[in-house]
Amino acid sequence: MADVTAAISRNGFGLLRELAENNNREWYHAHKAAFEEQVLAPFASILELATERLAETPLPWQGGRDTMFRMNRDVRFSKDKSPYKTEVSGLLTPDGTKQHAGPIVYVACSDDGGMLAIGIYKPLSDTLDSIRTAIARDPSEPLRIQTRLTSRDRTIESSDVLKRIPRGYEDMKDHKVAELLRMKDMLVIDRPTKTDWQRGRIPERVERLATDSAELVAFLSSGASERSKT
Repeated sequence: MADVTAAISRNGFGLLRELAENNNREWYHAHKAAFEEQVLAPFASILELATERLAETPLPWQGGRDTMFRMNRDVRFSKDKSPYKTEVSGLLTPDGTKQHAGPIVYVACSDDGGMLAIGIYKPLSDTLDSIRTAIARDPSEPLRIQTRLTSRDRTIESSDVLKRIPRGYEDMKDHKVAELLRMKDMLVIDRPTKTDWQRGRIPERVERLATDSAELVAFLSSGASERSKT
């Protein structure tokens, strides 16, 4: 059953929308207490409830206040000098820290509903090459995982896809796994609505996403761990 005590209210979404329209330090500091009460604290509770739901699953990952990202943007190398993010976000990881380098669950709430994602995001080049090696070594396994995800109305997506097959895998350019080999990260994404956040459905959606994607996470984890054995 959804827990509405860990929900982003209509007022919380109003604050997120106002922040997008008034992205400056004066507005944020004037509304800081309300933002904490209506957005940040409920979001931390959502991560904690998701942790509880995942405890008895194959992915007993953890998150809470310590795995949330700061609202401040790093503007040092950006043309956009807006000081704050317009979404609140955080992670669930195997060790309950933001420093985990392998697969993670990413949770983000914004005025358009935000997103949930599980998988590996922008891995180091040696980790990515290890995953690609695992895909090429036994293509039947990632294809089977892909088919299982499709049967659950899930797909493997990427934030960055090469136009051509990566160097060293040219002989697989026409293989069914060619698209996976061209991905620079691999994620299964769920896009909740504002109603889902307002009615406390996010922990349940995180659990379902993690359960549906557990085989992919295991594959990515084992592929990435190959590098540490060499």
